[in-house]
Amino acid sequence: MSIFSFFIKEKIKSQRDISFENEINKLYKEKKYDEVISRALTFRADEQELSYHIKKKVALSHYYKNDFEKSLTLFEEIASIKNDVESWFNVLMSLMPLKKTQQGKAVFDKILTMHKGLDPQQPRELAIPNIRFYYANGLADNNLFNEALEQLEEIKKIYMTIVITDDTFVYIRGIPFLSSTLDLAKRVFKGLCSDISDSDFIKELINKVDDEGKKTIKNSLENECV
Repeated sequence: MSIFSFFIKEKIKSQRDISFENEINKLYKEKKYDEVISRALTFRADEQELSYHIKKKVALSHYYKNDFEKSLTLFEEIASIKNDVESWFNVLMSLMPLKKTQQGKAVFDKILTMHKGLDPQQPRELAIPNIRFYYANGLADNNLFNEALEQLEEIKKIYMTIVITDDTFVYIRGIPFLSSTLDLAKRVFKGLCSDISDSDFIKELINKVDDEGKKTIKNSLENECV
């Protein structure tokens, strides 16, 4: 094969890959998860390796279809290569609904270790407070309420430190909304057969946050009594 022919073939291949990736992105954006998976399988049948971006879309499609075994397999493949917080976070989110909580804890600990020294401009959802929140939800889903409360206690410390609880303020810092944290806390305390209203968790929190936070806590507890 001449050098000219080689470059022509590579150019055609590159154009085809770009076109395919655009197609997958469009299907994924439209939440056509079955089609994303089907097209990727067809592409692989032609002995074409999926790019990282397409493999991630396929993994997410399996995840949103609640096919966590398949999403886990792909996310683990990605994490073994990328080895970054986002990839391992996706692994964690697939492990928890599969009740693989011991593996989940190992991955969560790995994320905490990796997170040190990361660029502060990273996506907000990958900030440690948000990761703790998602992990705590997974623990609660597995009835591991004491472990979930440990994560909530760490998040509580952040609210007590920053004091301000305005949604925009906490959002841009990668901290879950106080209302969302309280909803999870109520579920956890209910699982522990404990009264959240009389807990140190609430007493310490309400003593430190701003007036808006105090109002949010009061409204949340009143709704709990309805």
